[in-house]
This record gives sequence, structure tokens and C-alpha cells, in this order.
Amino acid sequence: MGKEGGKFENRIKQLLNSNLPKKYIIRRGTSGSEKLSNVQKEPDFLIIKKGYATPPLLALECKYVSKPTFAKQSMAKYWTQIARGYTLLHDLKTSYPKISCYLIFSFDNKDKMDYRKLCKRAKIKYFSIESGKNQFLKEIKKIS
Repeated sequence: MGKEGGKFENRIKQLLNSNLPKKYIIRRGTSGSEKLSNVQKEPDFLIIKKGYATPPLLALECKYVSKPTFAKQSMAKYWTQIARGYTLLHDLKTSYPKISCYLIFSFDNKDKMDYRKLCKRAKIKYFSIESGKNQFLKEIKKIS
């Protein structure tokens, strides 16, 4: 993970810490103790209800993409990150259909691809912190 990607994940974790109800805990999904045995790789964060051994309620995969200097450079990097996050979360959603999956990006890409629509078909919620931070926080606060 790059330096900026780690900073972005820390920023998301701070948002979660300050906005999640206290009855939930945040676990690093990619830590040594896997919570989800049916997937090859776990997402960045898992939201779990305190005191319960059930599967997590939420899974979040964070993708940082730096602001591009050229449009084509942006499209390729963004598409690569979307493909990685989508694949990971789709695999998770297939094995654990009750987990809500979130793909969170550092900014909106300006190409013609509708990433929200693509993710919606797979029942993955797509957010850009640049333009959808408030909407993301509303989603997080309403978990039960």
C-alpha cells in the first residue's frame, strides 16, 4: 500500500470512529485474524456488532487514486482500482449476501463510466469522499 493510500484509509477510519454508534467496532479486514473464511482476501475494514460472533454487518474497501495530470492516466488508474475493489467486494457479497459492501474512493473520476450504476448491479455501494462524504456518513449512521 502506498503512503497516500494508507493516509486515505486512516482518514476513513477516523470518519468511522467518530460517526459509528458505540455498539459497533471496526476491524482491519486485512489483519492476520480472518473473520471471513469463504473469501480469498478481506476488505480494508469490517464493522462488527460488539459481543457477537456473527459475520460483520459492513465491509468497506478504500481506494486512493491521486489526482491525474492527464485524463487518460486517470481513467486507467481509476478503472484498475475500481476493478480490484469491485472484484473483492463482489466475491465477498457472493459468499456473505447479508453483509453491506462499500467501495470508497478518494475522488470522483470525470470519465463517462457510471461507477455507481456498475456497483449497484452487484449490490455494492459506491462513494467518493470528495463529493459524497455526507451521504456516506448518513449511510454509516443508519446501520442497525
